[in-house]
Amino acid sequence: MQKGFTLIYFIMGVVIIILVLLVGGFLWFKNNSFISQQPPVPDCEKNGYYKKEEYLQEYTVKQGDSLISIATTQLGDSSRVNELISLNDDKNLYSLEEGWELFLPPSQQTSGRVKKFGGKIYKIDANYVYIQLHPGTELESMGIPKYHFDSIQNWSSFHLNDCVIILLDEAPREGTSTIISISHQ
Repeated sequence: MQKGFTLIYFIMGVVIIILVLLVGGFLWFKNNSFISQQPPVPDCEKNGYYKKEEYLQEYTVKQGDSLISIATTQLGDSSRVNELISLNDDKNLYSLEEGWELFLPPSQQTSGRVKKFGGKIYKIDANYVYIQLHPGTELESMGIPKYHFDSIQNWSSFHLNDCVIILLDEAPREGTSTIISISHQ
């Protein structure tokens, strides 16, 4: 009877040794680059939000200017006054002062809540495109509903791990934001 137990212990020992060798060999093999590995993805040149002065044109208020005259002469449409007010919410635009620098919105009409940011596309699923903005912080990523990209003609040229710059119109109502443009960094 003791001979049977010895044989069982011997077989169990051999099985354990084989498993250890297989797992250890696999790990050594993997860590020594014999298995094809993805190259590290480089960091993006720009992560996070841009300052307004980095992406919006500025206009210096002249004597006699009004919001309507600025909207008409600079934007080609007097009805775009609300965009000027939204973009320059740090100033009382109802009493313009000569010499003030005002931010002008992009050429196409917006809500006036325009934001530009850079980051890396790190995930695309059925409903969202995820952009990594600030690696390692609370503002690490942003999920943008995929339908926002439907009107972007060059969207098919963007892939996982691409570094991008997005100009977004953050409309005041939920779900009404629009991507104005997206480009590679």
